[in-house]
Amino acid sequence: MNATDVYALTSAQSESAYGRMPKNDGENITAQRSNFMVEHKFISSLDYTTQLIGDNDTRFSLVYVAKSGEPYSVTFDGDSMTDGNDGYDLAYIPTGASDSKVEFASDAVAAAVMAHVNGSGLAGYRGTYAPRNAFNSPWIRSLDLRVTQDIQVMEGHKVIVYLDITNILNLIDDESGIVKEYGNRSRQIELSGISADGKFQISGVDPDDSLYVYNENGQSAYQFNLGFKYQF
Repeated sequence: MNATDVYALTSAQSESAYGRMPKNDGENITAQRSNFMVEHKFISSLDYTTQLIGDNDTRFSLVYVAKSGEPYSVTFDGDSMTDGNDGYDLAYIPTGASDSKVEFASDAVAAAVMAHVNGSGLAGYRGTYAPRNAFNSPWIRSLDLRVTQDIQVMEGHKVIVYLDITNILNLIDDESGIVKEYGNRSRQIELSGISADGKFQISGVDPDDSLYVYNENGQSAYQFNLGFKYQF
């Protein structure tokens, strides 16, 4: 799915919705990919029914979901437009250590910044600004299992016992089934200021800024749920 917007409207107040918007050219704002766009999503399921206890049905159901991460912007960790909204200015991506628009704090900083640029999607924007929401958070994958067992009690009455195991991938491997996402902006290029002749003074790089593991509601952990219901 493709969706674009001019303002993401991620705030309930007009002042912050207007000011805290990744941009690099004042009020010259064009529509870009929406913060909430999910470009790809795949869902597959497998259902198998057999009888393991007499004539009672035993059902195994698997559901697998894979979806691309939501878009995010790479910004300066600083205020390049001097508008008081630190961290919301789209980052200028240097062409190299000798870029005439940039003043690196040291050779080591230049090497670290360019290693990150050249080893990531930022390389495609060297010499210009990375557009708003040009990048995607990591893919999210999950596999869930439900096992149900019918137990006939009498004619027209039965107990259904069920076991749900969500995020089996994390049960199998602690490093799988983890939901990692960037916030809607990642302040990867550290900016200490603007020089008198208008150069970006870059002081460092943080490739993982605002990259979080989401687990507030158990998204990144496996869970078991055992229950039953009486049907008549």
